[in-house]
Amino acid sequence: MIVAILDDGICREEIKTKVERYCVGKSADPKAAFDNIKSHATICAKIIEKYSSPKKIYDIAFLGGDDTATPDDMISALEFCLGLDIDVINLSNGIEICGPKDDYMQRLLNVCCKLYEKGVHIFAAQSNSGMATVPALFGCTISVEQMRFVSNIMQLPYRKSDIYTNGVHMISLGGKKHFTVMCNSYSCPYAVAKFINKGRLHLHRVTCDANLMKKKPLKTNGRLTGFELSDPYSGNNQGYVFFERIGIKKKLLYRINGQKYHSLHYSRLQYLFISFISSMYKKSDTPVVFIRNGSGSGKIANSLNSFFSLDGYNTAFFSVNKQHYYYGAYYVPEKLIKSYINYFSAVNSPDIIFIVVNDSYDNESIMINSEDNRYKVLSDNKTQVYTELASVINVIYQFYK
Repeated sequence: MIVAILDDGICREEIKTKVERYCVGKSADPKAAFDNIKSHATICAKIIEKYSSPKKIYDIAFLGGDDTATPDDMISALEFCLGLDIDVINLSNGIEICGPKDDYMQRLLNVCCKLYEKGVHIFAAQSNSGMATVPALFGCTISVEQMRFVSNIMQLPYRKSDIYTNGVHMISLGGKKHFTVMCNSYSCPYAVAKFINKGRLHLHRVTCDANLMKKKPLKTNGRLTGFELSDPYSGNNQGYVFFERIGIKKKLLYRINGQKYHSLHYSRLQYLFISFISSMYKKSDTPVVFIRNGSGSGKIANSLNSFFSLDGYNTAFFSVNKQHYYYGAYYVPEKLIKSYINYFSAVNSPDIIFIVVNDSYDNESIMINSEDNRYKVLSDNKTQVYTELASVINVIYQFYK
């Protein structure tokens, strides 16, 4: 197979495989990108070579000397790959997101979908911080991270990956053996190498971000039971999300048909584990806006989340209502949600969190209750009534300023 490594540049003297190299974007320096024997890209190439035998490697340097780049640089590097005859892309980097949309998101999604339709497999690493990452969370990419039992389970409500695998490897650089650092970046080339050897993947979980997918309601006897997900670019099916536990027979049927699935149901063990770990985190001081669960609450929370995100804030949207998955909410059971927010805030550092709840509330936050096209806002033990969402937004700004 032919592999493209999109990174900071490979030192060709360290690699046995034939390498063809290019600099793309505005951040990479053509004079320095290919000289560092300890570069991130060189280590990724060494890992791929250690575990497989690629036919050729395209070295696409788009990161600058400080291992940073703009979203435009990443998009340019992926667009450049559209003109190459490649089978696999190793993308051991990504963009952390905290909120529903960014101006570059659609362009990044579009180019990844074009590569997917061309038959290119994009292996994309999740962020080491624990934050949600693109393009790893696209339906047209294969998300990869290292196996870390506690973190993997704790991140399931908002970040799931297609592949969990080894993140530490022994490689030779400059004639000396080294262990790589433990990180998701080096899980990615290991997953690529395994794919080169096997030539196929068995992926069954829905791991894409709900915010990035089209959702069609699934009903049983008139009752909403989940959603069918499809890619907004191509319209291709991305799997099914169900509110309740999925039976073994149903799982087997989906696997036989090559379809992905996911359940929002928390097993008792998962519930107890998340509750125990969350209790170890101190109370978050992140501003929280509660929205009382009811008619239109998911839509209101989504509107507030989108507004603040587009205004430059890192946001998050949780709900105790599984149906709010339609609006991109992360589902967490009512009894877990307050403690889980402490964990989420410590890992993701959001600026503000919107939570749809049934009864939970504290005097340090705001509670919004929507009734008869009016918004009742409770703050500082006072209730105010508004008819426009813009007025509610202004109250939130004033309360947390």
